[in-house]
Amino acid sequence: MTIQLSILEQKLIKEIQSFLPLTAEEIIDEALYQEKTRSSLTQDFYLQSCHSLRPEKKIEYIQYSLLQEPSLEKLEKVVKSIVGNGAISIVDITPRHEKKLMVLLLSLGFNISKTMIFNENLFLSFTRTVTKESESSISSGVRREEALKDLLKRLKWEDLAGPIQIEPWHIRSSWDKPGPNSTRELILRTSFEFGNGAHHGTRAIMANIEYFLKAHDFDTPILDFGCGNGILALACAKLGFIDIEAVDISSSAIQAAKNNSRLNNLEIKLEQTPSKNKKFQMILANLPTTILLKEREQFAELLAKNGEIILAGHDSEQAKEKLIAHYLKNNIFIFVEERIFESSSALKFIKSR
Repeated sequence: MTIQLSILEQKLIKEIQSFLPLTAEEIIDEALYQEKTRSSLTQDFYLQSCHSLRPEKKIEYIQYSLLQEPSLEKLEKVVKSIVGNGAISIVDITPRHEKKLMVLLLSLGFNISKTMIFNENLFLSFTRTVTKESESSISSGVRREEALKDLLKRLKWEDLAGPIQIEPWHIRSSWDKPGPNSTRELILRTSFEFGNGAHHGTRAIMANIEYFLKAHDFDTPILDFGCGNGILALACAKLGFIDIEAVDISSSAIQAAKNNSRLNNLEIKLEQTPSKNKKFQMILANLPTTILLKEREQFAELLAKNGEIILAGHDSEQAKEKLIAHYLKNNIFIFVEERIFESSSALKFIKSR
């Protein structure tokens, strides 16, 4: 079916086509998809806080952690902000929350779509189906125009950001010129949510990734925990490693990583939770300090004996010292070394037992 486009939509699409070699229909699909995934108000893999929700904001997908925001009253407010065929994923559900949570979501018209156990707590996804009349309004002309404007804005931001150099790596958009060394080059669809490789923790690991992996065989099981756009997992694949798993509880991150793996013609396994009963020899974790502290036991469970973990994302000397002290508790991990790049660092530990 031919889409009737306004003059403004035609103008926006023409400008977008200077960045993306796609048809008008493909550009509209991309714009609407990005609008949907962007409305997942997440920071890494947890919803930062429902306090940041604006009353006028139309949300279609939310991830919520009962560990960070244990109040069901606040959760109800968040759920009521979801429109249309919306969905919500809730993590860190404890037994005392489970029954009340089910009653609340079912009373608001949601149905369970996915159930998992993650880090010993329950993970539930809920979806809601609305009428065809409501559904048809989702792709209205007004919404298409706003989505196209936002896509163009994001593409211009990517273009301004330009290539990133993290010796020996060259990270660029698909329309940037290739770097001097194709064996150390990654093409990324950068974004406001997942960046373009310039994050200090990303840079600290990327600059040292060959050093960390040099003693490992190419079939070493590697886990990128909290993968975001997949840059660390893709770098491992680019170096020739073949058993790579990248996980992120954010479905937006998984989709971004999938897109980037296709752009680079690299194969990595992408999931929202790590494989059950699998032990990894190497874990890469570039995450906020609070999450690195929380996930220590999970990392210990995922690592094989003498397995290695690389931590980055801490943004101060105090945070670094706190991480080291926490990981040395109970003699589960041995601190091996700190690798510094620019003003950031990556910390290497070995699981001792």
